[in-house]
Amino acid sequence: MPPGGADPLRIAPETLFAGLLSHTRLVVYLKDLSGRYLFVNKRYEELSGAPAAFIIGKTDRDLFPPEVAGLFAAQDAAVAAKGAPAEFEETIPLPGGVFSFITEKFPLKDADGRIWAVGGFCTETTLQQRRAEESLAAERERARVTLRCIGDGVVSADTDGVVLTVNPAAEGMLGRSGGELVGRSLAEVLPPSAGDPPRLTIPRGDGSRCVCHVRTAPVADRNGLPVGSVVSMRDMTAVEAAHEALDGALRRTRTIMKAIPDIFYLLDADMRLADWNEVLETVSGLTPAQLRGRHALEFFKSDKDVAAEGIADAVSRGQTLREARFLTGDGREIPYFWSAAALRDAEGKLLGLVGVGRDITEAKREEAGRLTVQKLESLGLLAGGIAHDFNNLLTGIIGNISLLAGSAGLAPEDRDVVAATLRASSKAKNLTLQLLTFAKGGAPQKKTLAVGPLLREAADFVGRGSSVRCDLCVEDGLPLVEADEGQLSQVVHNLIINARQAMPAGGVVSVSARTAELKAGEVRGLRAGPAVRIDVTDRGHGIPEEHLGRIFDPYFTTKREGRGLGLATSRSIVEMHGGAMSVFSRPGEGATFTIHLPASSSTEAPPPAPSPASPAEGSGRILVMDDEEEVVKVLERILRKLGYRPESVFDGETAVAAYRKALAGGEPYRAVVMDLTIPGGMGGRAAAARILAVDPAAKLIVSSGYSNDDTLSDYALHGFSGSLSKPYSVYEVAEALTRVLAVSRRG
Repeated sequence: MPPGGADPLRIAPETLFAGLLSHTRLVVYLKDLSGRYLFVNKRYEELSGAPAAFIIGKTDRDLFPPEVAGLFAAQDAAVAAKGAPAEFEETIPLPGGVFSFITEKFPLKDADGRIWAVGGFCTETTLQQRRAEESLAAERERARVTLRCIGDGVVSADTDGVVLTVNPAAEGMLGRSGGELVGRSLAEVLPPSAGDPPRLTIPRGDGSRCVCHVRTAPVADRNGLPVGSVVSMRDMTAVEAAHEALDGALRRTRTIMKAIPDIFYLLDADMRLADWNEVLETVSGLTPAQLRGRHALEFFKSDKDVAAEGIADAVSRGQTLREARFLTGDGREIPYFWSAAALRDAEGKLLGLVGVGRDITEAKREEAGRLTVQKLESLGLLAGGIAHDFNNLLTGIIGNISLLAGSAGLAPEDRDVVAATLRASSKAKNLTLQLLTFAKGGAPQKKTLAVGPLLREAADFVGRGSSVRCDLCVEDGLPLVEADEGQLSQVVHNLIINARQAMPAGGVVSVSARTAELKAGEVRGLRAGPAVRIDVTDRGHGIPEEHLGRIFDPYFTTKREGRGLGLATSRSIVEMHGGAMSVFSRPGEGATFTIHLPASSSTEAPPPAPSPASPAEGSGRILVMDDEEEVVKVLERILRKLGYRPESVFDGETAVAAYRKALAGGEPYRAVVMDLTIPGGMGGRAAAARILAVDPAAKLIVSSGYSNDDTLSDYALHGFSGSLSKPYSVYEVAEALTRVLAVSRRG
């Protein structure tokens, strides 16, 4: 409501219009046809510097210079005469300065249509210009800020191609400041571009390069006339570097895929093959066209359920590891170990699976080999225990029979029986030795021997009852070797048997031995000098080239019933003798296995053992230490038979105490025969060390049923003066004592 509560509908219209016009920025006035002012608004008063009361009733001639007043009068007359509004541009001197206006003048008519007055609305053109300039300035600032903030570079130029402006992004791409660029030729600033979109490589001042995609657009005025051009540049350096890195990564991935020996595969979301390496093509026997789109489960037969579980596991858990047999193109199923990982996009949508499959055939074979090794180790322990116990039993048998064989009162026929029994027992002794050598191994008990007789015996034995003939050729004057006769015989037997098996239809196996003067490095593992070379040659089908490199590997065999241990064991034995073993073969021309053994410096083999009819006798006290009562009894009988006075104990602690007591009493033992192993008690090695600590000149003989124990072959390294393998006869005991007692250890 207006002040005073007056009803707006009852206020005079002229009052309402006067109030409205008093607040507009327009200059509003009304003049009669004689030019007298009837109304002016507040804005007119402000610009003229005179109140309305002063202006009302006056004419333009009273208020303005004559030329301005005449112009206004002419305009008013024109509008009245025409009877229609007209627009004029006016420049009017006023107290506040010279103002420019755009004035719209219009006639006012009475109810009869007669014109009675002329009105005007004047708009200051200075205000319009200011507002326009302010708007333009704001627009320019928005454009400036926009150009400064956007990541694209923008360069503007005039019609002559001279650079006018450069935004900061363009400065960064070009590697120069705007001050350096403005005023230069656009062709000088930007090298030519090519491609779609146009691609530009810009060398920067710091030596780097910027790769941009560029667009050029013409700029025209409002009349369509060209005024210049604008070049926009988008920096693609990082994008192209990323593309190059991605391309490089893809190339590396392809190279890796091609190089790895495993199957590489990529499945899509439907578990169909999308990508793979050449290994899959080789193993599957399928072409790329046959592989693409093939479902993963089509590569499995017996283990299809396992493969399906693996795929489901990879999808649900993200990855999986599975062993499943792969179905090859020729229908074979090969054990493979598979890994798979799920591929998902940023939203977690499944894209597919990627993974690797590794052929574990060889690993399976090695695992079986390890199990075989474990079984053989168990067999070795079992064989060692059996051989030890059996040798203890044989000690009682052979010892007692050898005593009986030396009795003078035996009838001739009884003596033959005893001799036959002794020979049979000796064969049983050799059997335990072979069992230990094959199943457990051990350091060879070397002695100087001639190779010829050993080769002859092996050739005769293997050739019996066979369609294969064995030709033997041994060089005259062949050097002797230091070797374990039993182990070396085993090697030769293995090679001749292999040669015979290589010629199932029969043929000739050639066995030869000759002297070889080796040069340094000629045979790996052997020093320069004389050696004995043994060749075993067959005329079979030969060994395929791909097998030659593995022929000595444990568990490698091409025989259906083979175990792959014969050649590996043989080579190991030869190398333990300081020798070397090799093979030469060509398909269809047979094979030759060659052994090189260092020649012995000795020129004569050791003399034969003493005749069983005359064991050497002796005298004095002998201490016996053994946990087997039967062994103790038979050794006591043998020692008494030989003229010694035996005293016996059953463990190392008691033996050490007995030796100390005898030494303190002034009647030391001439020798001690000590069992190597005492279950639950002190054995021979520990007892020997304690005895030698009180008497370094003690004569100690080590004895054991483990006849291939290293202590027996290298007894001196452990402080013993000699060794005595079980089982033994009266003659072997006599020989051991005679040899030990003949050497003085006292200083």
